[in-house]
Amino acid sequence: MANPPADLPRLKDIVFDLQRIVRDGVGSVDEEASLPTLGTLVLVRQEMQGGGELDLVVASERVIARGIETLEGSSPHEVLRLLFGLTASTRGRLAKQRRKAAAERAGSDPATFNRHDERRYLRILARSIYALESEARLLAERLGSPPDRAEIKANWLGRFTRYHRVAAILRQLRLDLLAVLVTYRKDHGEVSQVDYLDSTMWYVARFLYEVEEFNRALGGIWFMPERAADDEAKVAIDLVLWHQPFNERGRSWLRIAIAQVPAGELFDFAERLHDGPDGNEMLGLWEQWLKSCRCDLEAEPDQDCRPHRVIDQAERFDIVVEEQWPLVRERYRLG
Repeated sequence: MANPPADLPRLKDIVFDLQRIVRDGVGSVDEEASLPTLGTLVLVRQEMQGGGELDLVVASERVIARGIETLEGSSPHEVLRLLFGLTASTRGRLAKQRRKAAAERAGSDPATFNRHDERRYLRILARSIYALESEARLLAERLGSPPDRAEIKANWLGRFTRYHRVAAILRQLRLDLLAVLVTYRKDHGEVSQVDYLDSTMWYVARFLYEVEEFNRALGGIWFMPERAADDEAKVAIDLVLWHQPFNERGRSWLRIAIAQVPAGELFDFAERLHDGPDGNEMLGLWEQWLKSCRCDLEAEPDQDCRPHRVIDQAERFDIVVEEQWPLVRERYRLG
């Protein structure tokens, strides 16, 4: 039977550290606790935010929780959650109480569980952590050495320069959409309405152009400091695109139009819109789309109103960028 790679820990050594954490329970382990094996894991180091003893303990607890979750759907899953204090009923409880709850879930008496079953369950968890660690090391080997701090800083700055451009466009699009919808309810004069039609189309064209450039340069990967924000950003952008009235041909025309006018200025773009049949077709589609809004502007908008969905998602993306930027700025002293 093949031996594991020398740099991977033995299962019994992982179990030893797990026993130490069971003693106090997740969330209650002393920061000076000795975790000689877990502390060597790539998984744990990836979870650490600093180099202190408490960072090591907290990161180890996260890895244990992750290892337990890989067992979801199996009988050891809930037993281990109870044993480590990851349930509402056992969180903060003494080891004796947690072991009793785990024994009941395992269908065993506490004495038998303490003598035999607990170690068996810990070995199951250790194997799960071992498998995750093996995958993490293989991935780290494939990815190679991480970039240095200066390169990471430059990458983040480049990304957020693009994010901020898109967010600024969507912010103004949102405000002008709210304004133009008012002109269809109240008489603000034809000139005012035309101005808002032109400006909203201009922001849409700039948005389409920036998103296309982002897709070309960075593959359309919305990568944020917090993982959950990745999906928030992507979904917001996708929904802004989805709820607009233009098909791919229309989007292409708008991107070309904004790229061809000097410096992408509104005045020249508006002239191009009004000058030919293609531009007038785009304006007609846009105005028809705006008029589809039948919402009471003094109340909550209809969930099926597409102009208001664009307004909402534009704000959603703006909020994501505004919340994520300080995390990068403070870490790398940008801006």
